[in-house]
Amino acid sequence: EKITARAALVAADGRLTMHLQGLESILAENGSSGSVVGDSITVADLAIWRLCGWLSSGVIDGIPKDYVEGSFPGLTALCAKVDHHPKVQEWQAMHPDSYK
Repeated sequence: EKITARAALVAADGRLTMHLQGLESILAENGSSGSVVGDSITVADLAIWRLCGWLSSGVIDGIPKDYVEGSFPGLTALCAKVDHHPKVQEWQAMHPDSYK
């Protein structure tokens, strides 16, 4: 039952797809900075990075690990930008069990 419901969420016309497309639109509206607001990483970027990380982790039955990467190039680029930020890498190094 959960897997069927989650499949509906990630379908082309699904609720989760709709919301992530909205985030893609916000990224596009902000221009080529690759951030949600302004030119540097903000708490909004960090929140989206964690959301996408969770969705892509494989721990949610019924949501393919490649769902975000395969459907949302702007979000994928944002996550890569956050992943490569020195402070984020420093944080991940201090908390390795949380970022596998």
